[in-house]
Amino acid sequence: MTNIVRKDHFHLSWIYVFQLMCFNLRFIQITNHLNKMKTKSEQTTLMNNEEKTLKTDLPNFKSLSESSKEDWEEIIAKQKVHFKTLPDRILNHLKMLDGDYAGFPVDRLQHSLQTAELAAIDGRDEEYIVCALLHDIGDNLGPVNHPDIAAAILHPFVSEANHWMVKHHGIFQGYNFFHHLGMDRNMRETYRKSPYFDHTAEFIAKYDDIAFDSDKPKLGLEEFEPMVRRVLKEPKNTIYNFKRY
Repeated sequence: MTNIVRKDHFHLSWIYVFQLMCFNLRFIQITNHLNKMKTKSEQTTLMNNEEKTLKTDLPNFKSLSESSKEDWEEIIAKQKVHFKTLPDRILNHLKMLDGDYAGFPVDRLQHSLQTAELAAIDGRDEEYIVCALLHDIGDNLGPVNHPDIAAAILHPFVSEANHWMVKHHGIFQGYNFFHHLGMDRNMRETYRKSPYFDHTAEFIAKYDDIAFDSDKPKLGLEEFEPMVRRVLKEPKNTIYNFKRY
């Protein structure tokens, strides 16, 4: 009889312990949930306060025709700060090409780096090397017109010859593979009379065409970053005169 009572007592004790553990676990879950709600609420409040702070520093016009000279003095001041970070945004976008093979032997970043390295080894100036580095930067955003994107980015900072070279490099590169696609590989002949025809054909033959070497050790972008910052430091071709402000 005593043994039976002890067994029952032991059994009830374990049931009690188990129930207590379940209660504690549920209490912890509820507490964590409430803390998360509190944290989320605090974050929302902080973001709203920051947004309000930013808005107090913004102009009030609802159309540009309503803007004032004072508004534009503030806008230009902020644009000048924004402009200084352009090289960072360009480099960050270029890094998006890392790992993007799209069926080629090397990814698009390595192709860009190999092209730039070949130009550097050949003694080209920094502007040319940066054009070589960025010539395919539009691949992600403009898969059917990537040269136009690269050319638009570079246009304010480079010579007419280098801008033309980047803008038309896709057609000139087509000489090497368009016939495999049922296209006219001599499409570039349309531009034979251009003063920049040979300049662009040389870029393809000496650098862009041969920059798909999968046996080459992987290159890093760091070596070219200072060049990008120097070339993109000050626009040459733009309707806006930043020095004036």
